[in-house]
Amino acid sequence: MDALANLGIDGWSIVLYLVNFGVILFVLHKWVYTPLLKVIDERREQIRKNVNEAEMLRKNFEDVAAKQKEENEAYIAENKAKIAEAQKFAKQGAREIIADADARREAMLAETMAQVEVLKSGVIEGAESEMKDRIKKIVLHVLQNTVPEKAVKQSVEDAVKVVAK
Repeated sequence: MDALANLGIDGWSIVLYLVNFGVILFVLHKWVYTPLLKVIDERREQIRKNVNEAEMLRKNFEDVAAKQKEENEAYIAENKAKIAEAQKFAKQGAREIIADADARREAMLAETMAQVEVLKSGVIEGAESEMKDRIKKIVLHVLQNTVPEKAVKQSVEDAVKVVAK
């Protein structure tokens, strides 16, 4: 120890320094290092929980997104089927409407043709009657009333029958 004394180092000072250093270490350990480690551990645990929770939320989100995608695809497929059915129904309805319109057109044409035939026969009868009257007048005028009217009338009708055949 004399060698240390020659250097100006006192043994009790070293012991006091070591005790003082130990007390400082104890105090720092007790009131700084331990609470600091506790806060760091709590923060580390909180971060780990947040990461786990985020991972769980990500998985849930992916599951929900996949489920939503499946539901959307099913909804789209269902709507496509409904659209196809509606188009089929519309085409069938259009065919029925066209068939109904064709049937009505045919009925109207038949009715019109019947009316035309009635009018035609009426016109022909009227023309024949008028023609008979004119022929009768002409023949009477030519014969100057020498032949009885009844005979002329019968002769005209016979001539019309021969011409009509």
